[in-house]
Amino acid sequence: MLALTLFACSQTGEQTVTAPRDEGLHALMVERIDTLQRRIDILTYDQNRSPVELEQAQRRASDEVASAARELAASVTLLDRTGAALGLSPSEQDQFQALALELRSASEDLALVAADADAELEPALERLQQSCAACHELYRGR
Repeated sequence: MLALTLFACSQTGEQTVTAPRDEGLHALMVERIDTLQRRIDILTYDQNRSPVELEQAQRRASDEVASAARELAASVTLLDRTGAALGLSPSEQDQFQALALELRSASEDLALVAADADAELEPALERLQQSCAACHELYRGR
């Protein structure tokens, strides 16, 4: 389908002049086109699904969010090693640990909220994102 679309888009009825090709740019464009096509397919498919199918898909998505959030909470122990490797001062290490604990707490909260497929995930997700952003602002790139 993609090859046909690209072929059709390149046919103008005129003699085409072949320009030097930037393979990296071409790869990005093909990837972007693929992504857009998948998005269109998903949106179109969702319109044709029954309420039961949509509810089942929502349940699966909620389960996946809960599972990923639990995994993230469990992985916070890895941050101990990261903090030590950053060469932080004792006060910075305390702050880093506090942010790691907030990440764990926010992840656990998101996992609990996501376990209920009908729950609103946005507040818990925002809290998680804010805990990530706070740490990244202080320590990313060190």
